Amino acid sequence: PLFRSGVMADTEGLEERLVTWSQWDEMIQESFERHFWIPDAEGDVTHIADANFVHQRTIYRDSVGATKRFADFQLRPNFPIAMTVAPELFVPEHAWKALTMTETILLGKLGMATLDPKDWAYRGVYDNSQDSGSYETARGFNYHQGPVRRARGQCGGLFYHSHERNGCG
Repeated sequence: PLFRSGVMADTEGLEERLVTWSQWDEMIQESFERHFWIPDAEGDVTHIADANFVHQRTIYRDSVGATKRFADFQLRPNFPIAMTVAPELFVPEHAWKALTMTETILLGKLGMATLDPKDWAYRGVYDNSQDSGSYETARGFNYHQGPVRRARGQCGGLFYHSHERNGCG
């Protein structure tokens, strides 16, 4: 439950206790990079990345603890939004590498793809009216599986502000 002073939380398997908002902020600050950054080298014990699922390195992942484990390691263009909102969570050198990787792989002539084209789940053509027996694409199921969703101008502004706020570039 949420309270004005904080939230009741089960922390590290201990009994549920009140975690103040400032404590919660500190916990996020201390653990964000370790959980969300996928480093360029295998065997980096300071970051949590399961090599069996890593498809791209030097990126920030979208999720931790996804129902389908591979989804935690897909390159998607959502982390620049987090960089813009909470730049203090990101190590500037990592931010620069991740933005460069995302720009190189996902940014095209029309905008930003929603998934790495080399990802096995990539389905880049979106057609909501397509009503086939294909689970991956029928009725627009692949909305977040590769089609371009953000206009190029929006991406440029987002990247500029992320670079600027993170002291990169």
